Amino acid sequence: MTLSQRALLALLALYSVACDPTRPPRVYPEPPGECPAWEPVVGVDSSCDLAPCRVNVTRQGCELSIQLTGCKTTELKGQLDLQGNLHFSPNAQLGPCEGVAPTPGAIASFRCESQPHSCRYDLYPAAPLLPLNIERIKLVSGAPSIPAGAGVDNLVGYTAHAGYLTTLLLRGSELLVVTHGGQYRDLECLAAERASTIARIDRQRFVLTQTVSAPRCLYALAPDPTNALGFIGFTGGAQLEVHRFDERAQVVATASVSLPPGRDDYAPVAAVTAGGGLYAVYTDRNSPSRTFVVSFDPLSLRVVRRSVDLVASSRGAVLIDQALWISDFKYGGVIEVVLPDLVQNRTLSLDAQRVLADEPAGLAVVAGNRFVVSSTGHWGGVWLVEPTADGIGAVLSTAMYFDGYATPFGVARWAPDPTRALIGLTRPGPSFEALLALYSATDQRFVPGSAPLGFGPVRELTADGDTQLFALLPWSGEVVRVRVPGR
Repeated sequence: MTLSQRALLALLALYSVACDPTRPPRVYPEPPGECPAWEPVVGVDSSCDLAPCRVNVTRQGCELSIQLTGCKTTELKGQLDLQGNLHFSPNAQLGPCEGVAPTPGAIASFRCESQPHSCRYDLYPAAPLLPLNIERIKLVSGAPSIPAGAGVDNLVGYTAHAGYLTTLLLRGSELLVVTHGGQYRDLECLAAERASTIARIDRQRFVLTQTVSAPRCLYALAPDPTNALGFIGFTGGAQLEVHRFDERAQVVATASVSLPPGRDDYAPVAAVTAGGGLYAVYTDRNSPSRTFVVSFDPLSLRVVRRSVDLVASSRGAVLIDQALWISDFKYGGVIEVVLPDLVQNRTLSLDAQRVLADEPAGLAVVAGNRFVVSSTGHWGGVWLVEPTADGIGAVLSTAMYFDGYATPFGVARWAPDPTRALIGLTRPGPSFEALLALYSATDQRFVPGSAPLGFGPVRELTADGDTQLFALLPWSGEVVRVRVPGR
């Protein structure tokens, strides 16, 4: 056989191997070079899963394996091309998957066309620290403590109301913080309850200037519509009262509040002023839960009007225009009550979304009249709600914190970008670490990054202008000031 004949046979052999139908096709050409390097993947954000995902990514050259647990248990196998694009083998659970342009801050992103809808997954490196300056004042001598019933695997809304502290209010140049007189309590007002105390804190210097005694079971504060230097306080328990305080934080007038007979355990969970009027939200802590909105005459403090029973159990409310939106963790939703007539206008259920709403815990306005609702419990997340002109309203989306499981509690508008909200989160036990993270109403998801804050649920996260925020950590008895550098 001649040399040319042997060469021809060799070429035919190579051709037959290349065309062998039993060999899997190449996903992409493999020219000489190296695939882009990745930082270690520590988090994954899913657009449609019912629980936070945990992820483990392993790579060998351009081959990679992505293991998901928590939200679902599956493994994706794929390849990375020289341009950094992801290509996957078919996956029975997720359906066909393909790489897409990475979300800002993500290492890589991909979308899977599973039924009944497609799901997007964003892979993240270790989250950066948010550039925040954090200071704290401890207002009690007691040690940090965990209330009975606080779950190791999940936290529910009532745990944020247990502890040493009850509420706060910005007044003039001061921050007012109410404590249980040094006791570790919840919203239950007992006959042997100590007098409450009000800590007066200079907002600019952030120093405690005075502590004064106040009526026991003082759970909610509001500005005084008749006196810019005074404020109004609302107490709970069997003897419901409303008190007027002067500029020295001393009681100068008191009136009784009458609500339908229940289990004698009503608690005021929110109070606001609007249009010169004074309003408070009361909820019955016992089952079946009752919630009422009550309006008061600002001068005499007498009750002017009471709403119908909202058949709800609430822990907070947010004022939008001339309406109160009230969280309801009995049925997992938000209720609109129009002021000043206290007409229940509409109810939006969060349970209709992809995540079961356990206990709505915090509300804050972002991006015009949209507001975010934090919900605690096993499926804790953040909902974006938009009251629409048709009088119905819409729950636009939900989002879970993806950098390790954490339950959202306090919510406040983020002054540097009004389309974002600052969320106070708490990791499960045994650490119960408190942290702050940002949520984007534009992207309808959490933004990578966080800042450690302390211990336990983050309550009463309140913005003070454009430069600082205040938060309560009731389990440790601390008030925290959060400042944005450069503002």
